[in-house]
Amino acid sequence: MSNIKHQSGVVLIIALLIAALVASIAVAFAENFQLQGARSENRWHGGQAQAYLLGAESLARVLLEDDIQSNATDHLNEDWAKKVAPFAIEGGWLSARIEDAQGRFNLNALAGKVDSPNIEDLSAHDPVRFTVAQKRFIRLLQTFEAVPLSLDEAISVTEAVIDWLDQDNDTTGFSGAESDYYASLDTPYRIANRRFVDVSELRLVRHMSAALYQALLPYVVVLPGTQGLNINTASLKLLRTLQSANELEPLSTYDAEQLILAREGSYYRSVKAFLNSEEGRQLAESTGNLQTEGLTVASGYFVLYAEVSLVRQRRQLTSVLVRNGESVTPVLRRNYW
Repeated sequence: MSNIKHQSGVVLIIALLIAALVASIAVAFAENFQLQGARSENRWHGGQAQAYLLGAESLARVLLEDDIQSNATDHLNEDWAKKVAPFAIEGGWLSARIEDAQGRFNLNALAGKVDSPNIEDLSAHDPVRFTVAQKRFIRLLQTFEAVPLSLDEAISVTEAVIDWLDQDNDTTGFSGAESDYYASLDTPYRIANRRFVDVSELRLVRHMSAALYQALLPYVVVLPGTQGLNINTASLKLLRTLQSANELEPLSTYDAEQLILAREGSYYRSVKAFLNSEEGRQLAESTGNLQTEGLTVASGYFVLYAEVSLVRQRRQLTSVLVRNGESVTPVLRRNYW
């Protein structure tokens, strides 16, 4: 009898062990099944979210293609520039807006140096030392109330950017920086000596603080070549960069506001039309020698900013669109989530 009881106890223990093993396997299978299910759901919703973003890009291309067929100029009263509230989709919402990239300052326009035999003899503040685009950038740098820069500081930043872009190893002015400066840093890195590929490179340039970089972000862009600044879409701060050839200080806020008010509900059909307008004549008169080089009223580069929220997915797309003739092509896409 004792042997039978002993054997029954062993069988009971084995049965309990088997039951515990089966239960643990079942739990592991359940957890793995739930994990795989969640992953599949995320992939599915992620694919849906990306499809919505690409759909927004396709719509933006259609708007820009239709626009060029009806109007050769670009301004803020056109359909592509109108703000649209986020609209509902199944399981979330989608928002999108198009911005004229040429309504911003193109950092690559800063490349190049003035070819003058006595440029080294000129004072640091002499406007002759700088190209039209470089003068505008110096003025832009002085327009940020949250990051106030003096004229000397604005020139220092600009000279360092010029050196970042050029292919030589000759320091520009008194505040430029070439390879020897960047090699001497605690964490050394190489100077680019080429055009910007992305705005984020600006953070690596000498004199560029984090605060100034953040202040500049909404107003600068990286485009190939020296694409013109569109006076129909430029913001107030960019309009403050329009000045006399002999002036490195920015245009007054009041004068720039008058330009903004004048184009509300309207636009300039050409740079000449801008100069012949009442506000253009007043500006030319007040500045004495208004520079119009590098200005335009027609744009070829646009940026789409799209965002989608779908179930637990939230994704963003930034797409650079190039309009060449009547066709619009995406040349750069960046996803964020």
